[in-house]
Amino acid sequence: MNIKNMFSQLLLVDSYQVVNRNHATTVERISSGLRINSSKDDASQIGALSQVDANIMEQSVFARATSEAMSFLKTQEEAMNSMAEILTEMKVLKASADAALALGGDITAIEENYQKLQSEFVEITEEYFNGVTLFSAGVSNTVREFSFVKGSRSFQTTQYAVSNMKLGNTFKVGETYSVYSRIDHSASLITWQDAKTEAESLGGYLAVITSAQENNAVRTAISGAWGGWLGIHKPAGGNWVSLTGESVTYTNWFNEGVNSGVHYAAVFRGDGLWNGYNWTVSTQKAPYYVLEVENTYSLADVDASDIQANLQNLSQAIAQNGVEQRRISRLQSIAHENAQNLSGIAGRMEDADYAQETINNSKQILSSESTLALLSQANIRSQSMLRLLYARIDREWDFTPKNNEENSDDKRFSPLQQSLIDVDDDNSLRT
Repeated sequence: MNIKNMFSQLLLVDSYQVVNRNHATTVERISSGLRINSSKDDASQIGALSQVDANIMEQSVFARATSEAMSFLKTQEEAMNSMAEILTEMKVLKASADAALALGGDITAIEENYQKLQSEFVEITEEYFNGVTLFSAGVSNTVREFSFVKGSRSFQTTQYAVSNMKLGNTFKVGETYSVYSRIDHSASLITWQDAKTEAESLGGYLAVITSAQENNAVRTAISGAWGGWLGIHKPAGGNWVSLTGESVTYTNWFNEGVNSGVHYAAVFRGDGLWNGYNWTVSTQKAPYYVLEVENTYSLADVDASDIQANLQNLSQAIAQNGVEQRRISRLQSIAHENAQNLSGIAGRMEDADYAQETINNSKQILSSESTLALLSQANIRSQSMLRLLYARIDREWDFTPKNNEENSDDKRFSPLQQSLIDVDDDNSLRT
């Protein structure tokens, strides 16, 4: 009977331990708010949850990128709105200058205001946003691309070319420029020294070409004529130098080969190439020379239609900027929505059901206390039965040896009596 009772107690102990383990899991879920705190809670969902978390992170990064792009576009839009205001003011000043010139008035003050607006406009075109230029410095629009997740997702914004907003002479008031002319002497020809003197008397100098662009402008001005003096010469024993003191960094020689001991000058051919061979300064004569005169752009040189064309191009850029803002806004909205929905999925997979876990907690506490009570009751019952059994045996058999029999080998103990005495060394059953 006692063995059977002990087996039941062991089952109760196992049940008590299981309830306590389950209760510990429930308490952990309630305290953390998460259903899955470790892989043992739901091993099958760990991999899926990790994938969902990775997707949430991707969407969050993409959403931040769209926010940065949106900020770039809004800054660009504000800059272009300011540029449009400046162009409008410049258009008004141009009209005022034309009216003043028609009446023979002075436009100096108007030009000063116009030049200030030019400077403001140029400063805006050179603005940056977070290290990125708002506009392209080239001759055409460029694209700013945002790419994430190893290029699997990308979008673009436009950096508009400043050259598309600076047509004609609109932004050149106050700048100097060169005008090239062919001064013809084909009837009597002219030496280099005489051409130099005459050019200076006309308020200019023999043309000094420093770039391919300038070379093409001279070629256009001479209309295909051959053999015109330039302001580039080579003193005897020296190197090629310019009359203006500019370094000769650009050349376009057809034949430079000259005697180092003779003073030579360069002449311009009709095909745009230069000759230096045998063109001596003192004796050789040319049919013409190229005159270069420096002028300064004034407000009178600005064409009102150029200002209007700039405004039109700027308006188109502002409209395109609005289209891109709407596109980025949609991408941003989708990214945020995806992140929220994925968070919902993760929450349903990971978050604990607080109401259910609270109920489980109450059940487990009750079950634990009940199991403990049953275990205690079983222990008390078994001890009580043993005590009753011991008392009965004690009444029927005198376990205490009589005084006169203390030294006797025969103590009148039966096998049952002896076994009880053996297992009760500490007298716990009898007490």
